[in-house]
Amino acid sequence: MKKETFFGQIISSPRKLNSSRKSDEAWGKILVTRGRYANQVLTFTCPFELLWFMRVTSTLVVARGEIGVRKGRTVLFICDLKDAGVQAGYEDLAAVAELYGLAFTKEEYDRCLEVLGIKNPYDAKQKLADDVLFEGFAHEVGNELAEKFKELVERVAGGGDVNRLAELFDAARTGLDASKAVHAYRALRRRVAASGTTVFELVKEKPWVLAQVFNFKEGLMAADAIASHLGIKDRVLQAAGYIMAFLMEQCRQGHCFVWMSGVEGFPSLWVRMLKHGFTYEEIRKAVDILKDRQFASRFGGVCLDSKEMDVLLKEDFGVDINSFAGKSGKEGNGREKKPCAVYLRGVFFCELHSAQRTARAVVTPGVDVDGDLLEREMARFAAMEGVSLDPEQLALARAVAENKITVLTGYAGSGKTAALKALVNAWAYLRGEVPDVLAPTALAAYRAAEGTVSEEYAATVHRYSRFFADESDLAVEVPHGNFSDAFGTSGLVVVDESSMMTPVLLDKLMYACERGCGLRNRFVFAGDPGQLGPVGPGGIFPGLIRLGDEGYSGIAHVHLRENHRNDDIVVVNALRIRSGQKIEPEHTKPGVFDVLYADSEDGIISLVVHRVRELVSGGIPLEHVMVLAPTRSKSAGTNKLNAALQAAFGSGEEIPDCGFCVGDPVVAVRNDYKRSSNGIPGWLRGIRVKERPDIYNGMTGVVRRVVTNGETFVEVVFTRGRKSVKAYYRPREMDFYLEKAYSMTVHKAQGGQALHVVLALGTSLNRRDLIYTAITRCMAGGSVTIVTLPEFEKAPYAHAALTEAASGEDSAVSGEFEEVPPVRVLSKFRLRVKSELVNISADAARRELFSSGYESDEF
Repeated sequence: MKKETFFGQIISSPRKLNSSRKSDEAWGKILVTRGRYANQVLTFTCPFELLWFMRVTSTLVVARGEIGVRKGRTVLFICDLKDAGVQAGYEDLAAVAELYGLAFTKEEYDRCLEVLGIKNPYDAKQKLADDVLFEGFAHEVGNELAEKFKELVERVAGGGDVNRLAELFDAARTGLDASKAVHAYRALRRRVAASGTTVFELVKEKPWVLAQVFNFKEGLMAADAIASHLGIKDRVLQAAGYIMAFLMEQCRQGHCFVWMSGVEGFPSLWVRMLKHGFTYEEIRKAVDILKDRQFASRFGGVCLDSKEMDVLLKEDFGVDINSFAGKSGKEGNGREKKPCAVYLRGVFFCELHSAQRTARAVVTPGVDVDGDLLEREMARFAAMEGVSLDPEQLALARAVAENKITVLTGYAGSGKTAALKALVNAWAYLRGEVPDVLAPTALAAYRAAEGTVSEEYAATVHRYSRFFADESDLAVEVPHGNFSDAFGTSGLVVVDESSMMTPVLLDKLMYACERGCGLRNRFVFAGDPGQLGPVGPGGIFPGLIRLGDEGYSGIAHVHLRENHRNDDIVVVNALRIRSGQKIEPEHTKPGVFDVLYADSEDGIISLVVHRVRELVSGGIPLEHVMVLAPTRSKSAGTNKLNAALQAAFGSGEEIPDCGFCVGDPVVAVRNDYKRSSNGIPGWLRGIRVKERPDIYNGMTGVVRRVVTNGETFVEVVFTRGRKSVKAYYRPREMDFYLEKAYSMTVHKAQGGQALHVVLALGTSLNRRDLIYTAITRCMAGGSVTIVTLPEFEKAPYAHAALTEAASGEDSAVSGEFEEVPPVRVLSKFRLRVKSELVNISADAARRELFSSGYESDEF
């Protein structure tokens, strides 16, 4: 076979067609853009050492290779390649443009390059990112051509940025592959777009920005390697990177800020940075540059806050300010005499604005509703479902009628869901409007609205707030959504699973409602504080609970204490764990609540597969079994569980160009909106099946079949409450939007339920909130199986500090459970709401005095 040169664009990254195959060959798709195979899509493979480069979709390449035949299909065997960024000519780009429906003439293409003063579209990326320059460009060539050319640049130049990042990672021996380059590009591109630069240039100039993209160790090691490779010796910039990495790490653990100086029991910025070998002067200078707004717009930044932090220390943590000042007063090292909080910039402003809007919501008059009538209708609608609401559940009606914000809490089996459903239906009957039922995840939103008038309209908080980004960039200020449509106008907004709320989500929600109807909505935030908090900064739900308990006018807390599933051993054991009591062997029941022990990670996986096989062979459909794990990649995580479970139970046909088979259960891992392409690579936007409905992150479904009608499509049927939704994908889209869901993380499953739950507990044996959340995914009449290590027998989840209140008798059996305090996280949300309420009250008093003609120098 003769070697030829091929120009083309990677449209599907190489992968092994079946993980069980012995062959190491990985196959992808390339659109050939010139020569005898021009405009054809060929299947290709390449040597292992080229895979890192070829796995970057949208990449334009010049490849040397041979044409061959494999299973009756023409394939390309690539043996060598070069980046085609500079070499790509008009014919290559025209072929790419045609693939995405962008028609260009040679004259139009040359005209665009001439006006911009460039030689190829890679150089256009920076210029077109500047709004002023783009306006001038559009004036010269016309709006239609300008928009078309910008679209072409986005589709091909993004890949060039990723390529250069991947090459830098490789040259600096960072250990990061091309997939990490793609991840870094997606995480940082919004920052650089406004400044007219590229992600590659940002990383090259300030490599420690990578510590905000990857985990603490991985990000900093890569950044240090790149700095060494490029000869960058800037201790202050390096210190700034370490500070940002530390803050990101603490945010992932639920904190909104860290203390600048030491507070017993909590990490300190000074202590951590000194341990890394930085001097006081380097730390101080690093904090100073991170406070600069212009520097922060690209690198990320911090905000400092010492106002009322002494009050927060005393009220939330029982720390006296005098003892604090004595430990960390000024000692010539630059540390503050007063307690000072260090925030990531995005977290600070979201916490501040969410608190301000929450306070405004509290004092804004709400829509009228009669509490007695609401209670009566709640009881009637519940009775129609065969449910008798207890007095605490019915108290929700009066709380909603008399307050702007009602917080509803209760542990498993207390009847939160029944009370919420009755409230939603009763409100709709009395007011003639459909309440908005929301949750942080799609799974939780659909379950909360199921069986109510709001079932068709349930939404995630992201979707409701028109905030389409899957992840917020917490190091910079977070933008609000696009409100071309009127959202936030319902008189009642119910948010279930509120323990997962973050300052970002609450800020977006309140902003939407302020834009929608001026915060006249009444809000219900429901959840169980014993469940998992958010993956990110928290403090919102615990803060709302305390505000309700402190008796502020307009905020109420309704706590449900009665256990309506007192004879359910699954619920009883869940409550034992929640209250810090040990699960003894006599608390288990074969086939209903089992604890199985394995001595290794592989042993856990084998036992999980065995348990699922027992259930399935007993007539239980696989979709009624929920397999959970604490993490994706750690010991017995979902990655390995999915592979093992697919091998055991996946029997459908393989789907070419993706890693799925017919019959695979799947979960959406990204929001996929028809009307928004935010965060979606250009090549994917161009091939999206136009008829596909909106699919939200967290929706679960099953791959049903492959449909061939001139082109191959994959039908996935998603569950949306009690209904199903069909969605069609091109095979090469699926790996971006979906993951196998034979097993899921506990966080991903939060809000969902199944008849049978199998928990693979190889890590997090001391995480009471995680174990409790996992067990309570089990529906009434189902079973729970915990597969874990022998250490579980010692009950590491039962901490003495949280069980002192338990009586000598087994309180779980008597149905009496001590309320467990939420996990303590560093958050000022509650205090900010209180301060804002005081400010609003003072402003109102001033206005009243002025309107009465009172004059005083005091004002």
